[in-house]
Amino acid sequence: MPVSQSKPCYLTVILLVIIIIASAFAVYYYWFELITVAQQWQRYFHQQLVQFLLRTKQAPWDTGWLLVCFSLLYGILHSAGPGHGKVIITTYLATQKRHFKKCLLITVLSAILQGIVAIALITILLMMLNLSTKYLTIGEYQLERASYLVIMFVGVFLCYKAIKKLVQQLFSRHHSKITINSINPLQSAEHQHQLNCDCCGHQHIPAATDIEHKKGWLGDLGIILAIGIRPCSGALLMLIFAYTLGVYHWGIIATLAMSIGTALTTSLIALLVYHARKLAEQLVKHKQRSLVSELIPVVTHSLALIGGIVFVIMGLVLCLGMSHTYVPLGNPLLMR
Repeated sequence: MPVSQSKPCYLTVILLVIIIIASAFAVYYYWFELITVAQQWQRYFHQQLVQFLLRTKQAPWDTGWLLVCFSLLYGILHSAGPGHGKVIITTYLATQKRHFKKCLLITVLSAILQGIVAIALITILLMMLNLSTKYLTIGEYQLERASYLVIMFVGVFLCYKAIKKLVQQLFSRHHSKITINSINPLQSAEHQHQLNCDCCGHQHIPAATDIEHKKGWLGDLGIILAIGIRPCSGALLMLIFAYTLGVYHWGIIATLAMSIGTALTTSLIALLVYHARKLAEQLVKHKQRSLVSELIPVVTHSLALIGGIVFVIMGLVLCLGMSHTYVPLGNPLLMR
Protein backbone atom coordinates (compact mmCIF):
# COMPACT_ATOMS: atom_id res chain seq x y z
CA MET A 1 0.00 0.00 0.00
CA PRO A 2 1.55 3.34 -1.07
CA VAL A 3 2.28 5.81 1.66
CA SER A 4 0.58 9.17 1.26
CA GLN A 5 2.92 12.16 1.22
CA SER A 6 0.19 14.79 1.60
CA LYS A 7 0.00 14.73 5.38
CA PRO A 8 3.69 15.61 6.01
CA CYS A 9 3.42 18.32 3.34
CA TYR A 10 0.33 19.81 5.00
CA LEU A 11 2.03 19.72 8.40
CA THR A 12 5.04 21.58 6.98
CA VAL A 13 2.82 24.26 5.48
CA ILE A 14 0.85 24.67 8.70
CA LEU A 15 4.09 24.99 10.66
CA LEU A 16 5.37 27.63 8.23
CA VAL A 17 2.11 29.58 8.46
CA ILE A 18 2.30 29.55 12.27
CA ILE A 19 5.92 30.77 12.16
CA ILE A 20 5.05 33.56 9.71
CA ILE A 21 2.07 34.73 11.78
CA ALA A 22 4.11 34.66 15.00
CA SER A 23 6.96 36.56 13.34
CA ALA A 24 4.59 39.17 11.95
CA PHE A 25 2.97 39.65 15.36
CA ALA A 26 6.41 39.99 17.02
CA VAL A 27 7.52 42.58 14.44
CA TYR A 28 4.29 44.52 14.88
CA TYR A 29 4.51 44.44 18.68
CA TYR A 30 8.20 45.44 18.86
CA TRP A 31 8.22 47.69 15.77
CA PHE A 32 9.29 50.92 17.48
CA GLU A 33 12.01 49.13 19.47
CA LEU A 34 13.32 47.53 16.27
CA ILE A 35 13.38 50.88 14.47
CA THR A 36 15.24 52.51 17.38
CA VAL A 37 17.85 49.74 17.48
CA ALA A 38 18.25 49.90 13.69
CA GLN A 39 18.82 53.66 13.82
CA GLN A 40 21.39 53.29 16.58
CA TRP A 41 23.29 50.64 14.64
CA GLN A 42 23.13 52.70 11.45
CA ARG A 43 24.51 55.75 13.29
CA TYR A 44 27.31 53.59 14.71
CA PHE A 45 28.22 52.20 11.28
CA HIS A 46 28.24 55.69 9.75
CA GLN A 47 30.64 56.88 12.45
CA GLN A 48 32.89 53.88 11.85
CA LEU A 49 32.90 54.56 8.10
CA VAL A 50 34.05 58.12 8.75
CA GLN A 51 36.79 56.88 11.10
CA PHE A 52 38.03 54.36 8.53
CA LEU A 53 38.10 57.10 5.88
CA LEU A 54 40.19 59.34 8.18
CA ARG A 55 42.63 56.48 8.77
CA THR A 56 42.71 55.70 5.06
CA LYS A 57 43.83 59.26 4.35
CA GLN A 58 46.76 58.82 6.71
CA ALA A 59 47.70 55.25 5.71
CA PRO A 60 45.95 54.37 2.42
CA TRP A 61 47.32 50.87 1.79
CA ASP A 62 47.26 49.81 5.43
CA THR A 63 43.68 50.89 6.23
CA GLY A 64 42.06 51.10 2.80
CA TRP A 65 41.34 47.39 2.54
CA LEU A 66 39.91 47.42 6.07
CA LEU A 67 37.54 50.13 4.84
CA VAL A 68 36.52 47.88 1.94
CA CYS A 69 35.88 44.89 4.24
CA PHE A 70 33.88 47.03 6.67
CA SER A 71 31.85 48.43 3.76
CA LEU A 72 31.06 44.86 2.68
CA LEU A 73 29.82 44.10 6.21
CA TYR A 74 27.83 47.34 6.23
CA GLY A 75 26.13 46.37 2.97
CA ILE A 76 25.18 42.95 4.35
CA LEU A 77 23.70 44.29 7.59
CA HIS A 78 22.20 47.50 6.20
CA SER A 79 20.24 45.68 3.49
CA ALA A 80 18.75 43.35 6.12
CA GLY A 81 16.81 46.28 7.61
CA PRO A 82 13.47 47.68 6.43
CA GLY A 83 13.39 49.25 3.00
CA HIS A 84 11.33 49.49 -0.17
CA GLY A 85 13.86 47.39 -2.10
CA LYS A 86 13.16 44.27 -0.04
CA VAL A 87 9.42 44.81 -0.38
CA ILE A 88 9.75 45.09 -4.15
CA ILE A 89 11.88 41.95 -4.43
CA THR A 90 9.69 39.79 -2.18
CA THR A 91 6.44 40.97 -3.78
CA TYR A 92 7.72 40.47 -7.31
CA LEU A 93 9.21 37.02 -6.77
CA ALA A 94 6.25 35.83 -4.70
CA THR A 95 3.66 36.81 -7.30
CA GLN A 96 5.62 36.35 -10.56
CA LYS A 97 6.98 32.96 -11.58
CA ARG A 98 10.69 33.29 -12.29
CA HIS A 99 13.62 30.90 -12.69
CA PHE A 100 16.03 30.65 -9.78
CA LYS A 101 18.99 32.02 -11.75
CA LYS A 102 16.92 34.97 -12.93
CA CYS A 103 15.89 35.73 -9.34
CA LEU A 104 19.55 35.97 -8.35
CA LEU A 105 20.35 38.03 -11.44
CA ILE A 106 17.67 40.59 -10.54
CA THR A 107 18.93 41.02 -6.98
CA VAL A 108 22.60 41.25 -7.98
CA LEU A 109 22.08 43.71 -10.83
CA SER A 110 19.79 45.96 -8.76
CA ALA A 111 22.35 46.11 -5.91
CA ILE A 112 25.28 46.81 -8.26
CA LEU A 113 23.23 49.50 -10.05
CA GLN A 114 22.61 51.22 -6.71
CA GLY A 115 26.35 51.60 -6.17
CA ILE A 116 26.99 52.73 -9.75
CA VAL A 117 24.26 55.38 -9.51
CA ALA A 118 25.70 56.69 -6.23
CA ILE A 119 29.18 56.92 -7.76
CA ALA A 120 27.85 58.61 -10.90
CA LEU A 121 25.81 61.11 -8.87
CA ILE A 122 28.79 62.22 -6.76
CA THR A 123 31.20 62.21 -9.70
CA ILE A 124 28.98 64.30 -11.98
CA LEU A 125 27.59 66.81 -9.50
CA LEU A 126 30.54 67.34 -7.15
CA MET A 127 33.60 66.59 -9.28
CA MET A 128 32.66 67.40 -12.88
CA LEU A 129 30.12 70.21 -12.36
CA ASN A 130 31.65 71.38 -9.06
CA LEU A 131 28.22 71.96 -7.49
CA SER A 132 27.42 72.12 -3.80
CA THR A 133 25.83 69.37 -1.73
CA LYS A 134 22.51 71.21 -2.00
CA TYR A 135 22.29 70.09 -5.62
CA LEU A 136 23.25 66.60 -4.54
CA THR A 137 20.14 66.56 -2.35
CA ILE A 138 18.09 67.70 -5.32
CA GLY A 139 19.58 64.98 -7.53
CA GLU A 140 18.92 62.32 -4.91
CA TYR A 141 15.32 63.54 -4.63
CA GLN A 142 14.77 63.35 -8.40
CA LEU A 143 16.22 59.84 -8.60
CA GLU A 144 14.09 58.70 -5.68
CA ARG A 145 10.96 60.07 -7.32
CA ALA A 146 11.92 58.40 -10.61
CA SER A 147 12.31 55.12 -8.71
CA TYR A 148 8.78 55.39 -7.34
CA LEU A 149 7.39 56.24 -10.77
CA VAL A 150 9.10 53.17 -12.23
CA ILE A 151 7.45 51.08 -9.50
CA MET A 152 4.06 52.39 -10.59
CA PHE A 153 4.75 51.70 -14.28
CA VAL A 154 5.94 48.17 -13.49
CA GLY A 155 2.73 47.63 -11.49
CA VAL A 156 0.60 48.80 -14.41
CA PHE A 157 2.53 46.53 -16.79
CA LEU A 158 2.14 43.50 -14.51
CA CYS A 159 -1.59 44.21 -14.08
CA TYR A 160 -2.02 44.40 -17.86
CA LYS A 161 -0.23 41.07 -18.38
CA ALA A 162 -2.17 39.36 -15.57
CA ILE A 163 -5.56 40.63 -16.74
CA LYS A 164 -4.79 39.58 -20.31
CA LYS A 165 -3.85 36.05 -19.21
CA LEU A 166 -6.85 35.83 -16.88
CA VAL A 167 -9.24 36.75 -19.71
CA GLN A 168 -7.61 34.21 -22.02
CA GLN A 169 -7.75 31.52 -19.34
CA LEU A 170 -11.38 32.14 -18.40
CA PHE A 171 -12.61 32.24 -22.02
CA SER A 172 -10.56 29.20 -23.04
CA ARG A 173 -12.39 27.06 -20.44
CA HIS A 174 -15.63 27.46 -22.39
CA HIS A 175 -14.23 26.54 -25.81
CA SER A 176 -12.62 23.40 -27.15
CA LYS A 177 -8.94 23.79 -27.87
CA ILE A 178 -6.14 21.78 -29.42
CA THR A 179 -3.55 20.68 -26.91
CA ILE A 180 -0.01 19.91 -28.10
CA ASN A 181 1.49 17.43 -25.69
CA SER A 182 4.97 17.21 -27.25
CA ILE A 183 7.04 18.31 -30.24
CA ASN A 184 9.62 15.92 -31.63
CA PRO A 185 12.21 16.62 -34.37
CA LEU A 186 11.92 14.81 -37.69
CA GLN A 187 13.51 11.37 -37.62
CA SER A 188 15.65 9.83 -40.33
CA ALA A 189 17.06 6.38 -40.92
CA GLU A 190 20.66 7.52 -40.43
CA HIS A 191 20.27 9.68 -37.33
CA GLN A 192 17.66 10.57 -34.75
CA HIS A 193 17.76 14.20 -33.59
CA GLN A 194 17.11 15.17 -30.00
CA LEU A 195 16.20 18.48 -28.37
CA ASN A 196 19.89 19.12 -27.65
CA CYS A 197 21.80 17.33 -30.38
CA ASP A 198 25.50 16.70 -29.88
CA CYS A 199 26.24 16.01 -33.53
CA CYS A 200 24.85 19.33 -34.74
CA GLY A 201 25.94 21.39 -31.77
CA HIS A 202 22.71 23.35 -31.42
CA GLN A 203 19.22 23.11 -29.97
CA HIS A 204 16.54 22.15 -32.46
CA ILE A 205 13.52 23.13 -30.37
CA PRO A 206 13.44 25.77 -27.60
CA ALA A 207 12.24 24.51 -24.25
CA ALA A 208 8.87 25.72 -22.99
CA THR A 209 10.46 27.19 -19.87
CA ASP A 210 12.91 29.22 -21.99
CA ILE A 211 10.04 30.74 -23.98
CA GLU A 212 8.05 31.54 -20.84
CA HIS A 213 10.95 33.15 -18.97
CA LYS A 214 12.00 35.32 -21.92
CA LYS A 215 8.57 36.95 -22.00
CA GLY A 216 9.05 38.65 -18.65
CA TRP A 217 12.31 40.52 -19.36
CA LEU A 218 10.56 43.91 -19.41
CA GLY A 219 9.17 43.44 -15.89
CA ASP A 220 12.56 42.22 -14.66
CA LEU A 221 14.24 45.31 -16.13
CA GLY A 222 11.67 47.55 -14.46
CA ILE A 223 12.31 45.94 -11.07
CA ILE A 224 16.07 46.39 -11.47
CA LEU A 225 15.62 50.07 -12.37
CA ALA A 226 13.07 50.69 -9.59
CA ILE A 227 15.54 49.45 -6.98
CA GLY A 228 18.83 50.45 -8.56
CA ILE A 229 18.29 54.09 -9.55
CA ARG A 230 17.68 55.08 -5.92
CA PRO A 231 21.21 55.31 -4.41
CA CYS A 232 21.96 54.10 -0.90
CA SER A 233 22.26 56.90 1.68
CA GLY A 234 25.25 55.21 3.33
CA ALA A 235 27.09 55.02 0.00
CA LEU A 236 26.42 58.71 -0.69
CA LEU A 237 27.65 59.68 2.77
CA MET A 238 30.86 57.68 2.37
CA LEU A 239 31.52 59.05 -1.11
CA ILE A 240 31.04 62.64 0.07
CA PHE A 241 33.52 62.20 2.92
CA ALA A 242 35.96 60.34 0.67
CA TYR A 243 35.81 63.18 -1.86
CA THR A 244 36.32 65.76 0.88
CA LEU A 245 39.32 63.91 2.32
CA GLY A 246 40.93 63.30 -1.05
CA VAL A 247 40.57 59.49 -1.04
CA TYR A 248 37.73 59.30 -3.54
CA HIS A 249 39.13 56.23 -5.32
CA TRP A 250 38.96 54.29 -2.05
CA GLY A 251 35.37 55.53 -1.64
CA ILE A 252 34.48 54.08 -5.05
CA ILE A 253 36.00 50.68 -4.19
CA ALA A 254 34.24 50.65 -0.82
CA THR A 255 30.91 51.57 -2.46
CA LEU A 256 31.20 48.63 -4.86
CA ALA A 257 31.99 46.37 -1.90
CA MET A 258 28.90 47.73 -0.14
CA SER A 259 26.85 46.86 -3.23
CA ILE A 260 28.20 43.30 -3.16
CA GLY A 261 27.18 42.98 0.50
CA THR A 262 23.71 44.26 -0.36
CA ALA A 263 23.50 41.72 -3.19
CA LEU A 264 24.37 38.87 -0.80
CA THR A 265 21.55 39.74 1.61
CA THR A 266 18.93 40.41 -1.05
CA SER A 267 19.90 37.19 -2.84
CA LEU A 268 19.31 35.29 0.41
CA ILE A 269 15.87 36.91 0.68
CA ALA A 270 15.16 35.99 -2.94
CA LEU A 271 16.25 32.40 -2.20
CA LEU A 272 13.79 32.14 0.70
CA VAL A 273 10.92 33.60 -1.34
CA TYR A 274 11.70 31.34 -4.31
CA HIS A 275 11.66 28.15 -2.22
CA ALA A 276 8.51 29.26 -0.39
CA ARG A 277 6.78 29.67 -3.75
CA LYS A 278 8.07 26.28 -4.94
CA LEU A 279 6.76 24.68 -1.75
CA ALA A 280 3.32 26.18 -2.35
CA GLU A 281 3.34 24.94 -5.95
CA GLN A 282 4.29 21.41 -4.87
CA LEU A 283 1.48 21.43 -2.33
CA VAL A 284 -1.04 22.35 -4.99
CA LYS A 285 0.29 19.67 -7.36
CA HIS A 286 -0.73 16.96 -4.84
CA LYS A 287 -4.31 17.76 -5.79
CA GLN A 288 -5.06 15.62 -8.83
CA ARG A 289 -8.69 16.55 -9.29
CA SER A 290 -9.62 18.20 -12.59
CA LEU A 291 -11.29 21.22 -10.96
CA VAL A 292 -8.17 22.06 -8.98
CA SER A 293 -5.93 21.59 -12.02
CA GLU A 294 -8.12 24.02 -13.97
CA LEU A 295 -8.02 26.60 -11.19
CA ILE A 296 -4.22 26.57 -10.81
CA PRO A 297 -3.57 28.96 -13.76
CA VAL A 298 -6.37 31.25 -12.56
CA VAL A 299 -4.87 31.44 -9.08
CA THR A 300 -1.37 32.04 -10.52
CA HIS A 301 -2.52 34.92 -12.72
CA SER A 302 -4.60 36.33 -9.86
CA LEU A 303 -1.49 36.43 -7.66
CA ALA A 304 0.36 38.23 -10.46
CA LEU A 305 -2.48 40.76 -10.63
CA ILE A 306 -2.34 41.29 -6.86
CA GLY A 307 1.41 41.88 -7.13
CA GLY A 308 0.87 44.51 -9.82
CA ILE A 309 -1.77 46.27 -7.72
CA VAL A 310 0.60 46.30 -4.73
CA PHE A 311 3.28 47.95 -6.89
CA VAL A 312 0.88 50.62 -8.15
CA ILE A 313 -0.32 51.44 -4.63
CA MET A 314 3.24 51.39 -3.24
CA GLY A 315 4.58 53.75 -5.90
CA LEU A 316 1.61 56.11 -5.54
CA VAL A 317 1.87 56.27 -1.74
CA LEU A 318 5.63 56.84 -1.83
CA CYS A 319 5.29 59.60 -4.45
CA LEU A 320 2.57 61.34 -2.46
CA GLY A 321 4.65 61.00 0.71
CA MET A 322 7.61 62.68 -1.01
CA SER A 323 5.52 65.66 -2.12
CA HIS A 324 4.61 66.39 1.51
CA THR A 325 8.12 66.05 2.93
CA TYR A 326 10.35 67.81 0.41
CA VAL A 327 9.92 70.51 -2.24
CA PRO A 328 12.55 70.52 -5.01
CA LEU A 329 14.34 73.79 -5.66
CA GLY A 330 14.48 73.43 -9.43
CA ASN A 331 16.89 72.20 -12.07
CA PRO A 332 20.43 72.21 -10.62
CA LEU A 333 21.97 72.70 -14.04
CA LEU A 334 20.17 76.01 -14.45
CA MET A 335 21.05 77.34 -10.99
CA ARG A 336 24.39 78.98 -10.28
